[in-house]
Amino acid sequence: MGKYEESVGLLLGNLSEAQRPAAIDEGHTVIVAGPGSGKTTTMVAKAVYLADKYGPENIAMVTFTRNATAEMRARVSSVIGKSAMDAMQISTLHVAMSGTLPNDSRTRNRKRLKPGEAASMLYSVIGAQAKNRHFCKKEDVANAVTRLRSRYPQPLEPLSDSPIDALAFDVLLAYQEILHKQSLGDMDQMLKESVESLQSGASRPLARRFLIVDEYQDTDETQHEWVKIHAASGLMTTIVGDDDQSIYAFRGSIGYRSMTDFMDSFEHRRYDVTTTYRTAPLIMGAALQMVGHNKERLEKRVMSGADVGPGVVELRIYAKGCAYLAKRLAPDGTGYYDLASGDSVTDGFDGELPSGSDLDALGDVYAPGGTSAAILEACGAVDRISTLMRYGGGSGAILAKTNFQLGALEARAREIGVAFYRSGAGSFLDKNYVAETVALIRMGYEPPSPRNVSMVLSLLNFSAHNSAIVIKAMSDYGNACDPFSFLFDSNLFSRLDSLDDATKLRALRDRLEAWADIAITRGRCLTRQMSEEISGHIMGLSDFIISMQNDRGARSRHIAFMCDFIANRVDGALAERVRKAQFIFGRDPSKSGPGKDDLYLGTIHSAKGMEFDYVWMLRCNESPDDSEGVQNGLLPGDSGIEESRRVSYVGMTRAKSHLFMSAVCTSRQKTLSRMVFECLKPSQPRRGLQAVAELQK
Repeated sequence: MGKYEESVGLLLGNLSEAQRPAAIDEGHTVIVAGPGSGKTTTMVAKAVYLADKYGPENIAMVTFTRNATAEMRARVSSVIGKSAMDAMQISTLHVAMSGTLPNDSRTRNRKRLKPGEAASMLYSVIGAQAKNRHFCKKEDVANAVTRLRSRYPQPLEPLSDSPIDALAFDVLLAYQEILHKQSLGDMDQMLKESVESLQSGASRPLARRFLIVDEYQDTDETQHEWVKIHAASGLMTTIVGDDDQSIYAFRGSIGYRSMTDFMDSFEHRRYDVTTTYRTAPLIMGAALQMVGHNKERLEKRVMSGADVGPGVVELRIYAKGCAYLAKRLAPDGTGYYDLASGDSVTDGFDGELPSGSDLDALGDVYAPGGTSAAILEACGAVDRISTLMRYGGGSGAILAKTNFQLGALEARAREIGVAFYRSGAGSFLDKNYVAETVALIRMGYEPPSPRNVSMVLSLLNFSAHNSAIVIKAMSDYGNACDPFSFLFDSNLFSRLDSLDDATKLRALRDRLEAWADIAITRGRCLTRQMSEEISGHIMGLSDFIISMQNDRGARSRHIAFMCDFIANRVDGALAERVRKAQFIFGRDPSKSGPGKDDLYLGTIHSAKGMEFDYVWMLRCNESPDDSEGVQNGLLPGDSGIEESRRVSYVGMTRAKSHLFMSAVCTSRQKTLSRMVFECLKPSQPRRGLQAVAELQK
């Protein structure tokens, strides 16, 4: 051992019998780590052990998020000190992959798009390509494009015959053509080129001896190929992951396949670090029983070593205007019993994949006009979890399948004065229309670029054809003294094939003309009067932009908020205001995290890697994703069902002692999720849920 022998020895001595061998293995290693099993501790121990023996400059650790990277750096630094930690390479996988890009003119001269800018361009292309095509949500098409780009090598045809995959293929070709013509690049393109350059010999693998990769189940084909190239080149590689927690198939992660392919490709030793020190036995058993129905999963023995008691699992069902039905999982895990009577019930449920309990009978029980089931569910969740936190101590979370479902939770928390933290879905500026709004404001202090003008036209819902005409006219004027002179060319308007677009362009021209004085000073405002004029112009822009939107809901509110923030919440010159706003909103919202006593509101995906004493999972209803697999080419066959089980597994295993699952009965959602039944252990006779029609008024 080396200079850190004492501190490293202390850390290794605190590892379990399963963790220690994995930490000191110096060859290719696969660590299968269950939820709450101490995988981060094991990875840190391995990194500092190798750093002490071979030098920190020989170690690379990669993670998937900046938060995970920051945690790794802090924990490594606490053992071997900051200078040794800095000598290691501890970064996100994206940063590590960018380090193996070739340093040639193609990469040096290309402008890298920010996420919001790339999203704006992609959504504009989707809008153009989707005309006269099968109806698809833009978000679904964007996800399909991401999955297509995650494949390595990039497919030369659509991933399936579905309309959404066919559209995604055409969108990607058009999008990549725009990137090429404008000498632009984005993150996905960089990842592909990193692998291609390594394969061709144009660049070299990381100059390290050991590589440790966290959350390996989240890698896509491109990232997986990058890791394999390094392992084949001689870097002793450790992959750490849990295929049961692979929940990003919608964006291309290959989960089980990435882990098994690595094991098939290299001689390795596998270590199962699968004793959870987080989740109570009853909850863990129910989660394992459910996810065990998946066919694509590694065999592993997961058990609970948590010192939190046996655990509690409850199910609650809400219908319009009604009180809820509450049932609790029996201690032996074989059935649910009614909390009101304390009796277990038998319903003859014994199917391998039951379709769930039909809720149709509830439709006639309750009078119309009552509070909606969704609102009752949100109120029940916030009230129950906040009460447990207040009187029982500990942390709590309410987890939803989508961000949309969080609104009612936030409203209830505000109504009754509960401190909460609502997880964001990424940077506010990553929303394409917010980035486009900022691009328009930036025209007040910098000459317009084709990229910014394209974003502004997208914000105003221009057709792709007419946007191309405007960009062409702009380039024809070159370096004119007035950067907006192309907008005063009458021939430009005559070439547009839409009167609506021509009207919008004239309105934009008039609005930009009002920026003339500010543009002359490059937005460097030094007087109070000029500062007030800028604020007025920005609020005028806000009204103008919103008047051009088809959606007067969240999209318009977000645009108004951003404009108001730049106009009235920050000070200084226009450029300085925009810079401050970009700094504030460009940060990862999850960095600050919830406060000690805050109720966490977020999606299951956002809570991955977190833990809470009390967890409530909303909307445990059967959905098309669960019953038929994700349609429209999102995921083939039964993989949609298996993905849903993994998502439920991640949500359930965030809980330490109490888990609540709730469902609603509405005209569109009338069936409980199969996962509710798959949590049950088999028994003779099997005890489950009676028909939910037993619910009384």
